Amino acid sequence: MARSKPKKKKRSAPRKQTPKPQQAEALPRDDGGQASEGLQSTPEVEPSITSILLTVAQVCSLLNLSRSTLDRMAKAGQIPGRVKIGGQVRYHRQVLETWLLDQVQSLPSNPTP
Repeated sequence: MARSKPKKKKRSAPRKQTPKPQQAEALPRDDGGQASEGLQSTPEVEPSITSILLTVAQVCSLLNLSRSTLDRMAKAGQIPGRVKIGGQVRYHRQVLETWLLDQVQSLPSNPTP
């Protein structure tokens, strides 16, 4: 009986390490050691909340909801202004703000004793 050779294990290619993002250099100080106001750079600039369309994360933050709750309410038709653009979900800010105001106004006011 012929002996078969053991199968060689395939070697996976070594993982390429992605370069770590470099920290922004410290800005020169012109006031004797105190950093100048307005000169500090931020590594990421978040889109303004006043833009026409809001991201899902922005709506969750605004309404203090989890993403799953927002998705469930949107599928049930409980939250208006949902727009899908290029496979990404956005919410129309003005429609959402109007809906929020309507929700507050439709609450029964507490009768005074």
